[in-house]
Amino acid sequence: MSATTKTAAESADEIGLSRFFASPPPSAVLLGWRGLAFSREEKRLKVAFTAREEFYNPFGLVQGGIVSAMLDDTMGPLVGMLTEGKFAITTTDLHVTFLKGATAGELTCEARVVKLGRNVAFTEAELFDAQGALLARGLSTIFLKPRAP
Repeated sequence: MSATTKTAAESADEIGLSRFFASPPPSAVLLGWRGLAFSREEKRLKVAFTAREEFYNPFGLVQGGIVSAMLDDTMGPLVGMLTEGKFAITTTDLHVTFLKGATAGELTCEARVVKLGRNVAFTEAELFDAQGALLARGLSTIFLKPRAP
């Protein structure tokens, strides 16, 4: 591993996610999740993913479910960070619009909270390729269940 490559756990530490979650979930590790930036004031999170050829569909593009997972795995952690890990985060609705096929390489996802209520959060995210082309947009409704004290 090069000095500039960080694991999901290392990047979670760097942006403060590890204060709320013990370790990155296996899905985040599989997707090559790396936290890049978090702003509590702007309610935004930026994450990088590593798309691999193993994620390809029969047409040589990253399968839509994987793209959806990348969007979801940015919006959920953002809500978790904003609520300081006090809630179990559950996506109840995920709408994805696919705009361009994704190929292997680094993909970047930027998410923001549109509204954060007592029991529900509404979020949106965009996924970009390394050249900055918009690949997909996602909208999510996230249920917030208080964790036991």
